[in-house]
Amino acid sequence: MNANIEIINENLWGVDRDYVKAGYINELFFMSEADDSNPHASLTADGIMILNKKSELYEVLKKFIPRMMAYSDADLEEIRRVTNYKKEMDSYERLYLDIIEWEQKRRRVKKEYSKYNRKKGRWFQCHPFKQEYN
Repeated sequence: MNANIEIINENLWGVDRDYVKAGYINELFFMSEADDSNPHASLTADGIMILNKKSELYEVLKKFIPRMMAYSDADLEEIRRVTNYKKEMDSYERLYLDIIEWEQKRRRVKKEYSKYNRKKGRWFQCHPFKQEYN
């Protein structure tokens, strides 16, 4: 495995996105410039969440997301449902909701990938999460 990839857990990795763009990390690639729409995280085709080490939120996300990964699908959906009812959210609440949605999407992608079992090497296409915050 490339030394520039920090494996936080099997489903969460930390990578300097600039290294991917420069070609230093051959195990990952971005399909297009549109994949850079979220500065904090993206998702591989096999359901691994990739955090951008250059993000100002990297250290917070690195500690917080594994906790969210421990929740059951039902718990995540309940938290998302309750949080979504708020008419106005501050940036912390928006980030919290976004992380829940990222994790739900990661699980769907991983499940779909596992269903078809398409492991053909360690090349991953990274798909962005669309939300951004201030």
